[in-house]
Amino acid sequence: MNIGEYIKQLRNERKLSINQLSIYSKVSAAHISRIERGLREPSPAILKKLSNILKVPHEDLMRVAGYLGDKSDTESLSLPSDSREKDIKDEYLKLAQEMQDKQIPVEDVRKILEVLKKHR
Repeated sequence: MNIGEYIKQLRNERKLSINQLSIYSKVSAAHISRIERGLREPSPAILKKLSNILKVPHEDLMRVAGYLGDKSDTESLSLPSDSREKDIKDEYLKLAQEMQDKQIPVEDVRKILEVLKKHR
């Protein structure tokens, strides 16, 4: 499995759209799409941003991307399913969808989410 396929799998398992992952991670949707399609290789900094939102160890993404160890060893990768984290994520998603429906600018949504993250 390559890094793009792995990121897409994680994103889908967490029921995140590319746009939602983009808002939360501050990585452009176009860049995430290119990574998932194998057109771009993500930098370690991008992997760090994505790992925080996808709730997987940064090292797992670094390994699959080939920055650490054997990238074919994906058997031991973490796929956590903490229910509290899921509840929080679901609330963020609902809020983000409501803001999108009300056509609040993406930059304003990001600022609001940052404030919420600091106070959770």
